[in-house]
Amino acid sequence: MIGKQLFENLQYQYSPIISDIINSDVGFYRTNRTIQWRFGYDERVAIFACCDRKTNIVTVNIAAVDFSFQQNEPLHIEYFLLHEIRHIYQHLEIEDYRTDPSKCNNVELAKKWSEEEDNYVKALDKDGNENAEYFAQDMEMDAFAYSYAVMKYKYGDVEYLYIPMAYRNEEFDKIVAEWQETFKNEGL
Repeated sequence: MIGKQLFENLQYQYSPIISDIINSDVGFYRTNRTIQWRFGYDERVAIFACCDRKTNIVTVNIAAVDFSFQQNEPLHIEYFLLHEIRHIYQHLEIEDYRTDPSKCNNVELAKKWSEEEDNYVKALDKDGNENAEYFAQDMEMDAFAYSYAVMKYKYGDVEYLYIPMAYRNEEFDKIVAEWQETFKNEGL
């Protein structure tokens, strides 16, 4: 657990950094929706952030942010913010698919994501163990590939970024390369 005073101090320290990261990446988001976020606390520092699919508010784990700076691996923060912001995009596509599919950027993907959302598998099972099925979901592969592509596009290779073993393959690399080409063509 974390004390209220420490939480407030960390919030004061890291709020401008999170805001700056979010604002610096707006061109990559594929949505003009303002990104809403807040801090939360989870002692499991591997859990950086989560996106509430009903409100599209990203909750950033202040313990993970602080840990990233202590480990001198601050780009993890941006990487996982991008991942969660990609989920916002996915949720908006799902919403459009369910109300008016003609508004979707990609109807087939939106359909797939909608089905996955209805049967979403969380990263950890009830015992706190990693769920392999989590990584099999297209929503997760898409979010990991997108966020990794942005990071690679902006910074080149960042050796410490977490790429799940399930995505260390040609399919993932191809998606990342396609995103990078898109960003290049858009002059981002």
